[in-house]
Amino acid sequence: MGRVEELGSGVLNVSNLVKEYTNGGEAIFIEEDVFRMIIPRTENANISIDRFKTLNDVVNDAAIDTLKIIEANKDGVTSKSIVSQIDRSLASVDRYLKILRKIDLIEFKGASKSGRYFLKEKSDLSS
Repeated sequence: MGRVEELGSGVLNVSNLVKEYTNGGEAIFIEEDVFRMIIPRTENANISIDRFKTLNDVVNDAAIDTLKIIEANKDGVTSKSIVSQIDRSLASVDRYLKILRKIDLIEFKGASKSGRYFLKEKSDLSS
């Protein structure tokens, strides 16, 4: 809560000041039943990075399930396969995948119709 208290309340204040507090990072806006705003963390925030803890801080359990499915499939996984495994709509899964890509935990490899999602290598995550 400290960062939010420093920035002040309100979407306008947070979105205007988030770049200053995150070394140029941008907030992610998610419009669902409840509006959410994800504020990126910076390395100098002295926060230990655990993939699932970090993810849990910014998105819901279904996105964590999505990440676990991707991690379990070393040969990659399609969004349709994830849909069938977590019982969510394709639109929801695409939203989770977009968030996971934005926070640099996964990557998409291949053609747009036949490609697959892969967990980023630990060496990729540390850079």
